[in-house]
Amino acid sequence: MLIDEFLPHYDYSIAHADIVRAHPRSCYRAARQLDLFQAPLIRTLIGLRALPQRLIAHWTGPGVAAAAAPTFRLTDMTDHGWVLLAEAPNLEMVLGQIGRPWAAADASSGPNVSPDGFATFEEPGFAKIVLNLRVAPYGAESSILTVETRVAVTDAESRRRFGRYWTVVGPFSGLIRRSALRLLATELRNSDSNDHTNSAARRVERLETRIEHVVDTRSVGIGAWLIRRTRGRIVRPWHRRALILTTRGRRSGLPRTVLLQYFPDGPDLIVVAANSGLPTHPGWYFNLKADPQAQVEVDGETKQVRAEELTPQQAAAFWPRILQTAPDYARYLRRTDRVLPLLRLIQTV
Repeated sequence: MLIDEFLPHYDYSIAHADIVRAHPRSCYRAARQLDLFQAPLIRTLIGLRALPQRLIAHWTGPGVAAAAAPTFRLTDMTDHGWVLLAEAPNLEMVLGQIGRPWAAADASSGPNVSPDGFATFEEPGFAKIVLNLRVAPYGAESSILTVETRVAVTDAESRRRFGRYWTVVGPFSGLIRRSALRLLATELRNSDSNDHTNSAARRVERLETRIEHVVDTRSVGIGAWLIRRTRGRIVRPWHRRALILTTRGRRSGLPRTVLLQYFPDGPDLIVVAANSGLPTHPGWYFNLKADPQAQVEVDGETKQVRAEELTPQQAAAFWPRILQTAPDYARYLRRTDRVLPLLRLIQTV
């Protein structure tokens, strides 16, 4: 990825990914030119973040505050202290900025550094920020769109200041990105509104979802037997990892067993409440919400675990790893409007 050339090591990171029903070339062009000010919520949030700078400009300037920008697009960011570090046309672009975001008066006032000098800049008192837009093909006419921001702070005191700033601003920054992805998806859907095949395609996909869910549900027994018999090796040729999860039924109190794909995160296991992309969460998710204590069988070993749901920020940062390992999960994101919860299974015994 281009972003790794400019900020391979960082202190903070936030990433969001989504599946967009558009060819990668169209998706990239639309994302690059998307005016975030079309969404009142985003315009308000961005305005609130810039309010201290506008007030200071009004109080210390000639009596007139700087006018608000009419649009807010990636292509506009070079007018606001950002530098285009690199771009792979129709695939990826990286923007960078060096500044002090925790300082209201000079948040974006940093030294002018060329793309060649950005990675090696280490002057104390600043934060190096990179914003990455990346589009990857998914199937013939869909795309995986990822937006990632990384921050590296150049000294310990500035790191503490940025940490306090990010505690306040981080959730709003994530909300802006999620809203931007929804806005982009809406624009692309509207641009394709004359395609009369969409309705039929959605009906076919809903039918496929139901069939897939029924097959998955009724094959749990044989799937669990195969996983136990092979100690999980049966799915390795497809670069997958599977576990057997046993929860306690929230109503019946009886053990309930499901077969799930998992994604390792250090010693923990991350599972997705995908439910084949159906409109509702799977039963095992509600069982774990009622009683987070459960049992898993992994690679022939039985472990007791405790389930914790990832926060929206944690889930957004982890989704790119899921889609990179198992891109077929993209179809679950595409099939439903609900948020697919991610749960962390932490070994207790």
